[in-house]
Amino acid sequence: MKYGYLWWIIDENEGSYVAIGNSGNVIYINPQKELVVAVSGYFKPTVFDRIDFQKFF
Repeated sequence: MKYGYLWWIIDENEGSYVAIGNSGNVIYINPQKELVVAVSGYFKPTVFDRIDFQKFF
């Protein structure tokens, strides 16, 4: 995935991207679906587990 300015680009075609913070804090944005999801919590697995979690949206 592409990364820049603390954001990961999940899907270039959809325009969806995600900010993945420490311990599971996540902001997911999908402009095409007009969807914003914020998760604030303690989620300790690796950063790649959190990326897979974001693919739910």
